Amino acid sequence: MGSPADELANALCFNDGYVLDAHHIFLASQIRKYAHIDASRIAVIIDNQWKYADYDKDALVSVACRHSDGLAFFLGYNGNILVGGRLRPIHESLGDCRRYGNALRIRNIRDEIYACGMSGQVYRREENKWVHIDSKMLGTDGLDFEDMGGTGRDDIYAVGTFGKVLHFDGTEWQQRYFPTNLSLSGIKCVSKEEVYICGDNGTLFRGSGDRWEYIGDPEVEHNFWSVEMYSGDLFVSYESGILKHDGRDFREVDFGLGRDVDCHRLHANDGVLWSFGVDDLLCFDGQGWSEVICPMNVP
Repeated sequence: MGSPADELANALCFNDGYVLDAHHIFLASQIRKYAHIDASRIAVIIDNQWKYADYDKDALVSVACRHSDGLAFFLGYNGNILVGGRLRPIHESLGDCRRYGNALRIRNIRDEIYACGMSGQVYRREENKWVHIDSKMLGTDGLDFEDMGGTGRDDIYAVGTFGKVLHFDGTEWQQRYFPTNLSLSGIKCVSKEEVYICGDNGTLFRGSGDRWEYIGDPEVEHNFWSVEMYSGDLFVSYESGILKHDGRDFREVDFGLGRDVDCHRLHANDGVLWSFGVDDLLCFDGQGWSEVICPMNVP
């Protein structure tokens, strides 16, 4: 029998996740000991059964699915994209991404797939090709988009470093007034008028356009990574937990595990809310939280 270290040699870490529906969960993951190189082992959970696939072209850091056909798009740090969900995976690329810096996030906006990254990069997938929609922004030093969201082609936000919030109306991008210069990491667009943005040092705002209301707590100084709406309640994640916001106050989520929990990205769909931490996976069904353990991470 091998040592525990040997038995966990292929343990996974998780960079992002996506809930296609309650029975299909897609994970942008890597073998933990190889997380520093351009290689990945993605995971898909189908009816509680785990399936894996290796990808040796990039470190896959984000994932989104298209609901119309169930395709999954895994985004690599260097702009490579693995498209899964068919009998044979497809390799795509953001083209000149590496000229401008790393790709950081891939998103589904009204069932179209978008990607964003460093130096003002924003792409949309059109007819199996990735096209720039970042006119006048592309190549801007320090304009690094960590997340994006929207309600459709004429209402898209991109958020990132130094409190930068830009809005696309279908024709052009405009920088919007935003009352902080702290880095922004997550966005949730509930409607054109109701948008939530989170970031460093407890940053949490609600609004749209140039009108934003601070709804955080000055005593909460966590760096928020992700923001999601579930059953009318707002959830924000940070390094070691999740806070629930009821419209007025924060409440720490108790997972019932009796230990610290690693949290990073959140995604809700089809009646469930998932937390995708680098090491920990958790699912909330409206009644309680369940820990989801990857079989490759069990000695």
